[in-house]
Amino acid sequence: AIKFCAPGVSPKVQLSVVVADTSEATPHAPKAEWCEIVISDNGIGFEPSDWPLLIRGFQRQHSRDRFEGTGLGLAICQSIVDWHGGSLTASSEPGKGCTLTLKLPLRQPVRPESDRMRSPAPSSLSSHQP
Repeated sequence: AIKFCAPGVSPKVQLSVVVADTSEATPHAPKAEWCEIVISDNGIGFEPSDWPLLIRGFQRQHSRDRFEGTGLGLAICQSIVDWHGGSLTASSEPGKGCTLTLKLPLRQPVRPESDRMRSPAPSSLSSHQP
């Protein structure tokens, strides 16, 4: 959020966290307690139609000489939220900042064995020697 600030504008980021019982359902959590994290900024914003591209990865709205980065930040966030059975949405307009809303179930979904087999266990990652 801080990286994508208009020249001459001091960055401002607001964060709120709410834990609530909701009837909102996802495939992994029909009715559950959720943690909703809302992050708003006064940055440069983006066209709402660009959102699907921004969460795909390696997608940039601006050249590297204007803003640094690889175009992976939101794609990584989306992958993490998906893995935990949550959702990530955005509300934005060019020049008017952005609001990201992450909703995560407080209880993690039970994943099928086939999904767990695709991801290495944390202990196997930490024992890797370069």
